[in-house]
Amino acid sequence: IVNDTFNNKNQSEFIITAANTPPNASVLSLPLSGNISFNETALNWTNGTDIDSDALTHTVFVSKFYDFGAINQSSVEVDQNYTTQNLTDGVWFWKVNTSDGFDTTESTIRNFTIDENGPNITLILPANASFIDTGSVNFTFNVSDHIAVANCSVYIIDSGSPVLLPPRNLSVNKSLTQKFQRSLGDGIYPWFINCTDAFGLQETSVIFDVTVDTIAPTIVLTSPANNTW
Repeated sequence: IVNDTFNNKNQSEFIITAANTPPNASVLSLPLSGNISFNETALNWTNGTDIDSDALTHTVFVSKFYDFGAINQSSVEVDQNYTTQNLTDGVWFWKVNTSDGFDTTESTIRNFTIDENGPNITLILPANASFIDTGSVNFTFNVSDHIAVANCSVYIIDSGSPVLLPPRNLSVNKSLTQKFQRSLGDGIYPWFINCTDAFGLQETSVIFDVTVDTIAPTIVLTSPANNTW
């Protein structure tokens, strides 16, 4: 505001806008993508920086979806680490957002896998309580897991104890129905499948019974005698 000697006043205004520089992104450190953990996972990163020296807020996000369409866990952290809580088995994605109150910068996205349980096994054939008339038995089943399945084996129960029918399958393809072909004599065989995943976790299927019967029945006529009247 300017005054002259006659007290006339005038003023002029200028609007000055200070440009904000977005913060530098946080840098994720551990775990690396593809890491597998038994249970909860510790996430570590280096906080982002800001050239304007603005106060920064760092928020870690965990989601089942790569696009983070649904957020399962989030937390504002200052210590550059966060431990996940009560995550179920499967692949999870994580990132850290850095905000200066005006702009937000996202880190890269990494993934990790939680694997607390062994493979899931579904028996197919022979069906439970079934009869077959050949000694060559095809034991078929499906197996699934969030990680690779290292091996599977077929067992029968003899006198109350499990007996391995070798060899083990060391090249399990989870996308295909698995099969063990074994030769068995006549009898009743409780059988089950045991599988181990790449993390060393084992799981055993339910038990099915199959009866192998390759001998036709013998029939003896007793009465009335042949050619009797």
